[in-house]
Amino acid sequence: MSVMTTTGDPNQVVPLIRERQVLDPVASGQSNKVIARELDISHNTVKLHVRHIMDKLHLRSLMQVRQVVCHTPAVLAGLALLESGGDFADAVIAFEGELLGGTEFVSFDQQAIKLLKAQKRKVRLLGP
Repeated sequence: MSVMTTTGDPNQVVPLIRERQVLDPVASGQSNKVIARELDISHNTVKLHVRHIMDKLHLRSLMQVRQVVCHTPAVLAGLALLESGGDFADAVIAFEGELLGGTEFVSFDQQAIKLLKAQKRKVRLLGP
């Protein structure tokens, strides 16, 4: 299943829904066959989603995926901003900052500020 990106480009479609559903079971060590059965998709489709996850997280082996300790809500925030054309790390930092009691995201990065502001987050752009 695919979803339209929020970049506004109708030609850019990213299969994030299934990637999100596959991420936790893969990280916890479940086999692709078990994941496929639980999600009612083919084993090969699970492998494709795992490859996408590995590419996005810059991992080289399945063992690395299983060693990733994942705070799923933070990862989902990162994937959502990445989907909208932003940087994965900016969203994770903003999300975790809020979780730790931070009141606003502060950055020199105009694009990050714009995208996070569109998500209704309190942000402040630092300037020269």
